[in-house]
Amino acid sequence: MSGGLSLTATFTQNQTPSKLDIADEALDPERPDFERNGYRFLFMGAMTSIRNTHAPGSRPEVSPAETFELLAFASHLMWRLGVAESRL
Repeated sequence: MSGGLSLTATFTQNQTPSKLDIADEALDPERPDFERNGYRFLFMGAMTSIRNTHAPGSRPEVSPAETFELLAFASHLMWRLGVAESRL
């Protein structure tokens, strides 16, 4: 299963409850689905566009500035995963 497909299975809304609930608990009760969908697509995009295109030998070396931005983005996603995991 590719990274994007496995993340779709992890964050799917067809499960009750989903395997990981990435939504902020402080959100208005009507809003969590929007945030869940947004993070699901961010994780899928990170796996399919960043991870796959930055694999060894598949792309020229990136600049230090882009590397920093990619690390900041990955750090934020991992932080949100940690929040979701703490609720399991």
